[in-house]
Amino acid sequence: MGGEFRNSKLDSYFTAHGILKEVTIPDMPAMNGVAERMVHVLKKKVHAVLKDRDCPVSLWAEAILTM
Repeated sequence: MGGEFRNSKLDSYFTAHGILKEVTIPDMPAMNGVAERMVHVLKKKVHAVLKDRDCPVSLWAEAILTM
């Protein structure tokens, strides 16, 4: 782990706000199932919106902002 998220100030913030910190192995996105599922869902939605409206893929960013 790179250590960029290891510090007492951040840990105190998490504790104060009821946030449970979970770390994963670097370069292993499959270990973060929640985020990976959300990315999958958003990609499916954006693809459907663009296809339904015959919009070019270049509008991907604008479409994702509407989600």
